[in-house]
Amino acid sequence: MSHALAAFYAGLHREHLDTGGFLYESWELTLKQPCLDLARLAELEQRLEAHVDALVLAGEAALPALREAHGGEPGARYLAARTLCRLGQAGELRDLMTALGEAGPAEQLAVLRGLDEDMPTAWSESLGRNLGTAEPALRPFYLRLAARRRLALPADWPIWWAESADCREALAFAAGRMPGADAVLERLAAGEASGGLARAMARAGRLSDVLRVQPPPHPEALLHLAIAGSEAAFDTLAGQSSQPAALVALGLLGDTRALPLLLSLLPEPALGGAAAWGLRLITGLAPWERVFLPEAVQPALLFPEEGRRYHELGEVPRSADGRPFGQNVERLSRDPTRWREAMPAFTPGLRYRAGQPATPGALLAPLIEAFWPQELRRLALDELAARHGWDGGGEADMPVQALRRRQDAWRQELEALPHSAGAWHTRN
Repeated sequence: MSHALAAFYAGLHREHLDTGGFLYESWELTLKQPCLDLARLAELEQRLEAHVDALVLAGEAALPALREAHGGEPGARYLAARTLCRLGQAGELRDLMTALGEAGPAEQLAVLRGLDEDMPTAWSESLGRNLGTAEPALRPFYLRLAARRRLALPADWPIWWAESADCREALAFAAGRMPGADAVLERLAAGEASGGLARAMARAGRLSDVLRVQPPPHPEALLHLAIAGSEAAFDTLAGQSSQPAALVALGLLGDTRALPLLLSLLPEPALGGAAAWGLRLITGLAPWERVFLPEAVQPALLFPEEGRRYHELGEVPRSADGRPFGQNVERLSRDPTRWREAMPAFTPGLRYRAGQPATPGALLAPLIEAFWPQELRRLALDELAARHGWDGGGEADMPVQALRRRQDAWRQELEALPHSAGAWHTRN
């Protein structure tokens, strides 16, 4: 191959990494949207896949560009991880992961996602066997990877406990997902408080430990009380109705006694959004509205005349067309009348999720339906683990196509679990 042709292909490989990296960033931004558009997410994943395929087709010729990605942006590392897995380049992949020792959380998460998608089973099994020999700086990363792949904990995990706070947080993440983690949970229960610790306890259905580690009115505690608690949790959550997390938690609890309270709070500026999501969790309704949200004024950044008019007359800065700065957004309606008019009838005493009695299969709704926030998608999986001891082996950020391939099988598994439609079920 001529030098000019080699340079052309090298540039092409870098372009695939750059463009794919930009698509990964767009995918991440989409994932963080208040109403997650699964169709948009699937489109971005399909376009990302095309760049991975192109790099795989290039074979070893793409390795120089992939090596440059070792210290690059999260998206480039994500593509590199997936490509090296598909090419069978175990040594190159080790180098990519070694470079994560000095990387930040965003870079580590990108590589985790890439490996979770494409790491060969044999490599995954080898990782599980050799987890105890991992480099100390990368132990949290390897623990999270092993947890996402549902491998067993290393036998010497107590030594890891003393490594760092990040290592303990990774152990907490793993304990909520790995088999045979009872001893870790016991150690967690006696250890320091953290969000990861509380989530692990919630997934294990250990509500008393959750509330000891992170008691109300902590927002996370309110959510965990909803996903692992009983009917008795209603009074505690209703008593914290000045907190947005409590209103979402009431929706997760699915108790229809919450409906009048949630409807009454819709017009409240600080609570209306959370109340609307609580209502959607129970009723399944989604009355959308388009509203203009003005941009918050930062007085220190105003020009002198703008500042004078703002302070003396209360006038906000405006664009050239005379309108205040801001944006139009789609959101769940804050009009109680619209909700009441569309409200179906509910059977008192039953739990509801998205308008259906809260069977295990119905709890999947926020994960598999469009236009739910990512946090509620994560909590759907946590609740299934907490209430029913079910773990589908996936995470809330899994690719849409992978989710769609699994969802029918997941529903069948869940509806086969012992349950009474909409009845209260806890593991406590």
